[in-house]
Amino acid sequence: MIGKYQIEAFRNRMRDVSLMAVALVVAIAGLVPVAIQKSAEAATLSSRSVAISTSEPDVTGVTYTFTFTTVDTPAAIQSIVLQFCDTPLGTCTLPGTDGTPAATETIDVDQSTASYGSISGWTNATAFADYTGADAGACTDADGGSGVSTMLCLTRTEPASENDGAKTLVINNITNPIVTNSNYEEIYVRIGLYSTTGFTTLVDDGVVAANVVNLLTVSGRVQERLVFCVFALDDAAGSSGTVGTAATNYPTNCTAAEATASSSVDIGVIDNTSIVRSPRDNSTAEQGNDRFGAAIVNTNASSGVTVSYYPDTAASGTNQLRSFRVTGASCNASNANLTDQCFQNAATTGTTFSAGSERFGMHIACIANSTTQASAGTTSNLGSGGAGTGSSGGTFNTDYGNVDDNVADDGSDDCENSDAGNNYAWDDSGTAVSLVHSSTVVDDELIKMRFGATAQATTPTGSYTVSNIYIATPVF
Repeated sequence: MIGKYQIEAFRNRMRDVSLMAVALVVAIAGLVPVAIQKSAEAATLSSRSVAISTSEPDVTGVTYTFTFTTVDTPAAIQSIVLQFCDTPLGTCTLPGTDGTPAATETIDVDQSTASYGSISGWTNATAFADYTGADAGACTDADGGSGVSTMLCLTRTEPASENDGAKTLVINNITNPIVTNSNYEEIYVRIGLYSTTGFTTLVDDGVVAANVVNLLTVSGRVQERLVFCVFALDDAAGSSGTVGTAATNYPTNCTAAEATASSSVDIGVIDNTSIVRSPRDNSTAEQGNDRFGAAIVNTNASSGVTVSYYPDTAASGTNQLRSFRVTGASCNASNANLTDQCFQNAATTGTTFSAGSERFGMHIACIANSTTQASAGTTSNLGSGGAGTGSSGGTFNTDYGNVDDNVADDGSDDCENSDAGNNYAWDDSGTAVSLVHSSTVVDDELIKMRFGATAQATTPTGSYTVSNIYIATPVF
């Protein structure tokens, strides 16, 4: 039988169980408001991102533009915390080399450098300001100094509610971190919007991400180039003194010039009654070969090119071996002699010839380029600097510029008639003499060189020759 005391004990145990159940229900019920309160305190920002003005490492003055949509019920937003970390969650370490990096190695968001820029899309346009006070609320690492703070904190006084919607926040003058041990550095910015000025009541939050990456450098090389050729250019004119057609007969480049297959300029019969100059017709009276001396230059030398010349030494004979002379002749040691088989040279600075006063020399007839000749490349740089030494400044050598110092090709008569005057120069020193210069690149510009002579009544008969060496010296 069940005794009276057993029944009473059973009732007591049942009462205790009931009380425990009630307590558990009350405890669970008490947790619900807490959870609801936390959810109501902060919502996650949607459509959030950060655009950086450059992803280049170790660059100052970088702009970070944050865009996000607030989703909580309308509330005031009076302060913002932007925390820059190398992970989206957990302990915040500045993007950089380690947990305590030097300021010059990490992202720099210190208040002394990084600064509030602007906002747009906000209900209340009141500007934010950089917070520079002591730690307050959630702003606990904005005054670390030395450029190693993780937080950039902003504040404003604007108690009016901020409606939900898309908003933009611009931060200026951030310094991107150095990328040291990899080819990128991750940056996670934890955003917190607070309804109070003291960073205490969180309204919305969220995380955005950006990367600082090494530059991708693409390299290539344009090889140095010089194409230079010297040849005899057929004047393609009729009888001497008439307008020729070589202006339309210019070779467009050195490859085309090779088709002339000639390196000889013949100025024909020379006497003491006239001054002869190339080109001279291949006629009974003149017996020349109707050719100019010519050179074409093509180079990508950024600092330009100099074209110079010097007469070659005759293979045989004595004295005046770099003069216009008969091969193998024994000439007088003095260039002033007028009875040997070596012509008296024009002066190095130029001589205006007079018929019957023995002289030989050369001058620049003209320079054909893209200004005057459609077929002459794309540049007009040789001699464009005008009168000078021909060795700098894009000039031509005035000693070889004839009396008019005009080396421009007018494009109509290939220098034959427009080039007046009989001033020639000659240098038999054996040292290269600059003729014309360009300060920059040259594309298939053509130099025409004219040779002139007049004999003395006593100049001996003979076949006179001289070979010239031309040099193009580019400066890359």
